[in-house]
Amino acid sequence: MRSRSESAPAPDPIEYPWFAVDVPGKGVHHFKGMSPIKNMRFVRELTGGTGKIDAAADPLGAAVEQWAYFGAAIGRCWAHESLVLESAESDYSTLLEYGEAVSDELHAAGYSPQDQNALALPVLAGMGGMKTGAKEVADRADFSAAPEAGTA
Repeated sequence: MRSRSESAPAPDPIEYPWFAVDVPGKGVHHFKGMSPIKNMRFVRELTGGTGKIDAAADPLGAAVEQWAYFGAAIGRCWAHESLVLESAESDYSTLLEYGEAVSDELHAAGYSPQDQNALALPVLAGMGGMKTGAKEVADRADFSAAPEAGTA
């Protein structure tokens, strides 16, 4: 990972979503969403895996594969204002290899597994264009409250 020579401000809203993730101790990280087609292809690859790992028979192998997909999601959407990832997807033959390289690069730059998790989950949610988080849903008054007697 290297520093940008000049800050790259988040662009004005465009057709794909831009979102920010605040990682404690690491600051705000910006990400860009993918086009709908790229997003669908990524999700297809994400849910399909390699087809060689049975999570029940090899839970560690399945976890490693999932972590590599987290790295790939972070890498594909990375748009940090002052940091550039050196890992380029075109340098790897599979999405898993690319994700592993991104995860390794983040680790070498001081991002703990918890930091990477804090990035990956909102990135995956943001890739799908999800704008509502669990807290927002929980904060909505009467979101799932049953109607009072006599009002239904």
